[in-house]
Amino acid sequence: MLNIIPIAGHEVYQNVKEGIIVFDMEERILHMNPAARNIFDIGIDTDVVGQDKTTLFRRKGIDTADLKNMEGQFKLKFKNTIHTYAYKRQVMDHIRDKHIGTVLVLTDITELIELEAELERIHAQELEADRQKLVFIGNMNREIRKVLNPLVGHVDYLQQLDLSEEDCEQIEMLSFSADILLKTH
Repeated sequence: MLNIIPIAGHEVYQNVKEGIIVFDMEERILHMNPAARNIFDIGIDTDVVGQDKTTLFRRKGIDTADLKNMEGQFKLKFKNTIHTYAYKRQVMDHIRDKHIGTVLVLTDITELIELEAELERIHAQELEADRQKLVFIGNMNREIRKVLNPLVGHVDYLQQLDLSEEDCEQIEMLSFSADILLKTH
């Protein structure tokens, strides 16, 4: 029976969009997948095995001191645009916890950061729209009260007059409606 696990693993390694770089314990390059080679503009035929990590990153203007953490971010120019990459380092240990190397996985998060910025911009616009709505409602409330207050005053005046029962009912209905409007606003 053919063991397909190594073949499947190799295919995944070769085809993932994340850049994967394998270093030995002296931080020399052992292997780079095609995505990592693309990130660093290194052709598939260019031999990078044995090159120091510092040399690789300095070619792109990245200080390797920025990569000391197990995970983080850095920016680099890729195809005439600045991209932001998240990186994650995974230390490879062997028998008896002996350090034998490191795997560095690079993920382009430029689009994610742009989407987050767009969401923040939209959120700020929504907050501003809410603020403007409250200002509008406050202004409308004052304008409605400006019109209603004299009306209520006239209704109160009319209630004090000696009027027919039908007129009193009409004025009472006006008074009730004005009170409801004033309480709503």
